[in-house]
Amino acid sequence: MGFLALPGHVRQGTRLAWESADVLWRWAGDVATDENHYSKRVLLAGILSGALAIRLSSGAEAAKTFTDRRIENVMAFEKWKATTSFRPSQIVARFAESLGRMRYGA
Repeated sequence: MGFLALPGHVRQGTRLAWESADVLWRWAGDVATDENHYSKRVLLAGILSGALAIRLSSGAEAAKTFTDRRIENVMAFEKWKATTSFRPSQIVARFAESLGRMRYGA
């Protein structure tokens, strides 16, 4: 893990974390094709990386506690997202529209 954290190997470590999260989501039956495909993998890769670091430094029980807390955080965010009709694609679209209006004055 220390090797992958070195500046010359960060890209490989990031790729491995992404691929691990992707394999786990596919194993779980995920077939999302919208922005959820990416957000799920980013969240899981972050949880996996953090849990591995804690596992190596503090042991299995601390890693399990960390993972449980992070999953609770993600579920709270998903609950909030469901009640507010939050869609990242809408935010990006509005931002792009604003940039277009500023650039072209329309």
